[in-house]
Amino acid sequence: MALQDRPSFPERAVVTAGMPYGNKELHFGHIGGVFIHADIFARFLRDRIGKENVIFVSGTDCYGSTIEAGYEQAAANGFAGTLTDYVAKNHEIQKETIQRYQISADLFGASALGEAGEIHAALSATIFQRLYDKGVLTLEETMQFYDEEKGMFLNGRQVTGRCPIQGCKSEIAYADECSLGHQYNPAELICPISVLSGKTPSYRTVKNWYFDLPPFAGVHSLWSM
Repeated sequence: MALQDRPSFPERAVVTAGMPYGNKELHFGHIGGVFIHADIFARFLRDRIGKENVIFVSGTDCYGSTIEAGYEQAAANGFAGTLTDYVAKNHEIQKETIQRYQISADLFGASALGEAGEIHAALSATIFQRLYDKGVLTLEETMQFYDEEKGMFLNGRQVTGRCPIQGCKSEIAYADECSLGHQYNPAELICPISVLSGKTPSYRTVKNWYFDLPPFAGVHSLWSM
């Protein structure tokens, strides 16, 4: 029986773990479902190629409609800080939790806070500017739900209602997709309600930037543009 080749390892490695939203504390499901697997792999690679050649990174995701909704609920229940304060508070709690579980992350940052936030903002601006300069971003006019009481447009997860698909048994339907995966036009959502105010939102025209995807089918990197 021929001997199998020994496994090969990279000279250096970056290990990442999924970034939890900044609207909550972590529970064991987060730790067991996201961090433990990555931590085991990071420790394994450190043993094989040297700890100086491995960096294990993760952090708090500071962006998302669930964060805004969580902040609104917290504010209604007496939280006196800003949205940034709310995310920063949850970030510190999350950071303490992974430390208590002895997760060996080299960096647990936050996508909108501190130095990590500054780097994220600068890199995002660079990417979008490059796409704009190359003419692959298009400004299009569409319809979007608007919360009159809050004075803001709502994204897909900030509106709930009933799924318009006949026979659907979903208990939760968002602006364009229900919890069972049915997709539809937002205007078809039955009894839409803003999760921020609890009121029926209006439907307004809005302009957004869109990335023209079809011409890039099969392209592996935009950095070559």
